[in-house]
Amino acid sequence: MDIRAFLSWARGAGTLVERDQPVAPYLELARHMAALEGQPVLFPNLAGFPGWRAVSGVCARRGHFAAALGCTVSEVTRRMADALAAPEYPTVVGAGPCQDVVEPRVDLVSLPIPQYHPLDGGRYVTSAIMVINDPDYGRNVAFHRLMVLDERRLAVRLVEGRGTHTAFGKTQADMPVAIAVGCPLQALLAAAMSPAKG
Repeated sequence: MDIRAFLSWARGAGTLVERDQPVAPYLELARHMAALEGQPVLFPNLAGFPGWRAVSGVCARRGHFAAALGCTVSEVTRRMADALAAPEYPTVVGAGPCQDVVEPRVDLVSLPIPQYHPLDGGRYVTSAIMVINDPDYGRNVAFHRLMVLDERRLAVRLVEGRGTHTAFGKTQADMPVAIAVGCPLQALLAAAMSPAKG
């Protein structure tokens, strides 16, 4: 279930909260998210960022994953265990919704990336998954909190001994990564799991 289908499902289920008034990405967005924790919330009017919108609460409840997996809430854990026991390689496609908008030169500062707390080091992307290639084990996906440094750079904390850290330790140069935001719920669930290597 991609993010658009999820929003449609949540709207139809009557669980989607839509905040139509302008909401600033600096601290205000986080206040709304915290107040509505557990509910999917769409922010279609980001102050200072016309045409942009944000969503939160996508992964807040097991019922969201059940809808994405086409099962009941009580079946989610079994479905996850089955997936870990018999992993499948993802289908590689030539194009997708991630290519609906392609910018020749990215300017991270111009994006409505929130700052969640006044003592944070900066603005953070918190819901993205990072896709890397481990030289020994192949593709790895994981959640990473990404802090905006400037127009072109993000800082990421690599947790010692985890997949991205160990893959980076094997490289002798820069390690290519893809950062995906607004992923299907199944991909978000997979990125949160820790299967055996390989």
